[in-house]
This record gives sequence, C-alpha cells and structure tokens, in this order.
Amino acid sequence: MNKINDKYQKYNQVIIDKIKLDEKLNSFIQELTDEQINQNLALLYSQAIENEKCKNCLGKKKCSSEEAGYQSYLMLIDGKIVQRIKPCEYVEINNFDLIDVLYYPTNAFVGKTDKSNLNARGAFFLEQKNIMDGKSNKGTYLYGRYGTGKSFLTFKLVNDLASRGRKVIFVLVPELIRNIKANLDKPTYMDDLIVKMKRVDVLVLDDIGGEINTSFSRDEILFPILDSRMNEGKITFFTSNYSLKELEEHFAMENKKLDTNPIPAGRIMERIRKLAKEMLLEDKNYRN
Repeated sequence: MNKINDKYQKYNQVIIDKIKLDEKLNSFIQELTDEQINQNLALLYSQAIENEKCKNCLGKKKCSSEEAGYQSYLMLIDGKIVQRIKPCEYVEINNFDLIDVLYYPTNAFVGKTDKSNLNARGAFFLEQKNIMDGKSNKGTYLYGRYGTGKSFLTFKLVNDLASRGRKVIFVLVPELIRNIKANLDKPTYMDDLIVKMKRVDVLVLDDIGGEINTSFSRDEILFPILDSRMNEGKITFFTSNYSLKELEEHFAMENKKLDTNPIPAGRIMERIRKLAKEMLLEDKNYRN
C-alpha cells in the first residue's frame, strides 16, 4: 500500500512540476487552493499540454489542438475550474507545409494582417481579391520605403494561395545571391535552386534590388528564372524599396556603379513588368 502511495505521490509531483513550468497556468493557479489544484490535476495537466502545442506552433504549423483553429483556456467560476475555447490569435494559419520559405527565421510572418489603413493598403487588398478569385494571373510588384509591411502582406497573400493547394517559394533575394555564390564549388547547387524556382506554382522574390548588382547575379541567376516564368505564365510576386524605374537603374549599374549597361537591364525589366503589376505602398513604419 505504501509503495502504491509513493508511486501516486511521484506521479502527482511530475504533473505539478509540468503545470508549474507553464507560465500561463502558473499565474492561474495562484488563485487556487491546494485542494482545488489536487482535485483538478488532470484538467490542469491537459491544459498544460494544449498550451505547449500552441507555444510550439504560433500559427507556423498545422493546428494540432483538439479544436483546430481554437485555443483552450481555464476559468475559475464559482470556485469551479472550467475549460473554455476561443479563436486562435494566430487564425491566419501559415501553410508552411506548402510554402518553402528560404533564408528567413520561422517566426518572420507570425501575426495578423492590419486591414485598418485602407487608404494605404486598399488597392493591394483589391488586387489580392482579384488574384484569389482567378480574375488576374499577374503578381504584384509591391514597393515602398522600409518597414511598411511589403513582405508581410505579400506572404499573407501567397499563404492564401497555398491554402488552395498552390506550391509556393518565398525567397529573400540578397540572401539567395549570397548563398549561391558561397556554394559555387558544389556542381549542381545553383542549377538545382534555379530549376526549383522556375517550376514552382507561385514564386515571391522578396527585396529585389537589395542585392549588390553584378552581371552574374542579374544574368545568370535572376534572368533565367524570370524568363522561364514569363514564358510559362507562372504567378510571380516581388517586393522592393525601388520603383520599377529605379530598379532598372539598379540593374544597369555594374562594377560598383562605374559602368552602366542598359541592354541586359532592359531585358530583365521587360520580364518583371509582364509578370507583375507595380503598386506603391505608402504606409507607416510598422517596425517602429
């Protein structure tokens, strides 16, 4: 009998330790008596497991909660612990199974889309609706100053496309160029990446123009990707701090801006203009 009691006490202690490690539950149990805690160990432990699932997800994975898209929480009502559910705060679930995000931290696009500033963002939301409704097969070239949410908005758009079964690659262009250059000693590394971006259903080239322009990055990496996608009519999105006119000047400058070469710059810009609709995003700096 004593051995059974000892095992029971050890088991309870494991559960209590698990509960105490949960920040949300730890503050909740401060309101409870020892008797309330002991009588509701199973419920508290269950909530600790659910909280852990949410903490490890933050909208970046397929929801593993019992009620997908909802979060459970505990309330104390008339001295009784009751479990309730509420919509997940990360309801815009990111389809990371379908979106291949290259060179970004996994939590880069967690959060909700701010739809309050329609003066700045209304045109983009309208274009998003046209794309989602199949009225447009042309991507967007979203440009503007730093921190206005160009990458975030574009990610949320392609996240919706991914939820409808489209395969998506979202790539940070300056890091793509650096990564390829760092792996030139690997025979098929560059070719494999380029082929992957040529073939994917939806491609986002984020922060294009943020890379140092060279004939190699422009003509050997970006041009074949864009040429192939234009010829095959594949949806392509861009974000940039440059307007299309400014981007053309960027691509024309070579050798640290000592020389200009307008012909290859014009060739690549022709493809970008055919692939995407230019849109200026004038908004506040959300990073501040």
